[in-house]
Amino acid sequence: MKVLHTAVLLFLFFSSGVVAQQPLFRAVDIDVGGTEQVQFSDGKRATVKLVSISETRDKARSAIREARAEVEINGSRATLSCGNYRLPAALGEVQADCTVTKAYYQNTDHDHWGLGKDARLAPLAGGLALHATGIDGLSCSATLVRFANPNGERTDLR
Repeated sequence: MKVLHTAVLLFLFFSSGVVAQQPLFRAVDIDVGGTEQVQFSDGKRATVKLVSISETRDKARSAIREARAEVEINGSRATLSCGNYRLPAALGEVQADCTVTKAYYQNTDHDHWGLGKDARLAPLAGGLALHATGIDGLSCSATLVRFANPNGERTDLR
């Protein structure tokens, strides 16, 4: 019985046709003034530079109300608002968002983000829709599909 079970599992494994997929975006931890080369799943490359970071804090508790990262990607420069639930900004043919800066560590004694440098950027090759294909081959759509239009506008599809 165990041999039959193993044979069935091997058959399912080899017949599934699941191909390893590359992630659509890369997370890059980077210091101010630092430059990183990023290669996307489609083979394109981008040069990512963190120009500066800044934050706005409230006066009562010194809590961060907005963190910003000024970035340059392939010569295009933009200031990104950092945090969750932000759409990426289009910088030329690449989109990027900033999930966290080191300023978030100033009012905590826990390492919630595992950030090793000044900021974490998430560049994404423009025009790619975010979706995943499940192991069973069925398409599992993400809650948010985002891509850059040729004119540089961001699009939010639900």
